[in-house]
Amino acid sequence: MLHRPSIELFLVGVLVLITMAGQALAASEQEGDQAFEPHHHIAGILGYAFERKRGKDEEAGAIGIDYGYRFSERWGAGGFIEALGDDVVRDVSLGLIANWHPAEGLALFAGPGFEFTEKDNEWLLRIGAGYDFHLQNGWVLGPKLTYDMISGGKRTTILALSLGKEF
Repeated sequence: MLHRPSIELFLVGVLVLITMAGQALAASEQEGDQAFEPHHHIAGILGYAFERKRGKDEEAGAIGIDYGYRFSERWGAGGFIEALGDDVVRDVSLGLIANWHPAEGLALFAGPGFEFTEKDNEWLLRIGAGYDFHLQNGWVLGPKLTYDMISGGKRTTILALSLGKEF
């Protein structure tokens, strides 16, 4: 039986995304025509996931891809796709995120998404943080921590290492 996703959780995520996008537009207008580079960021992630769902805890490996576009030095938006599992993929999540960069290398993000499993397809709200150590030629490496609140009471925490390219 399919579990019906909570529309309230999805709407909270959309509200967070719209609020952060509004802040991004206001900030980019205040910063004027200052040019900054790079705008694009794409990264692969490899990590460890801990899931708490309906009284049962599970652990698994995590692998994924993140993309972000920066409107200004402080604000951006993007998306993610992630798979959890050890021998076989058991959960796939995808979604949109808004990014805030309060300091060089630091990113805080939040946004709505969707999780697909064998049994359920559910809305999620993702919040998280990451830090990029800048290497040569636009490459970045750093830790990332995400927390997904999934309709139906499931919670997933992922601690990962991210390797990416800025261009």
